[in-house]
Amino acid sequence: MRLDAIIRIADKAYPDGLVGQAYKQIKAKKPVSVGDTLAEFIAREITETYEPTAGTKVQLDEAIRVMETAVREVEAVRSALAIERELKPVKPKKRRAR
Repeated sequence: MRLDAIIRIADKAYPDGLVGQAYKQIKAKKPVSVGDTLAEFIAREITETYEPTAGTKVQLDEAIRVMETAVREVEAVRSALAIERELKPVKPKKRRAR
């Protein structure tokens, strides 16, 4: 499978077509800036791990692997933030005197 085809799959799944735009900039060797760093990250990860001589299943498996790794890493950060929020008591807002 061609890299363009894998990027198209990701682009269709991601809002606003920004993965495809980021990929076009990567392909043109331009600085990547589409205003959505997550879309840029997805395009970059898929591009950097793509193996042109591999079969379609291996190529898709690798793209899935890097996206799953990213999901785990983002979830770990989200969990740490949620835990921190629960550990720190939230001070009640002061009521205004009437």
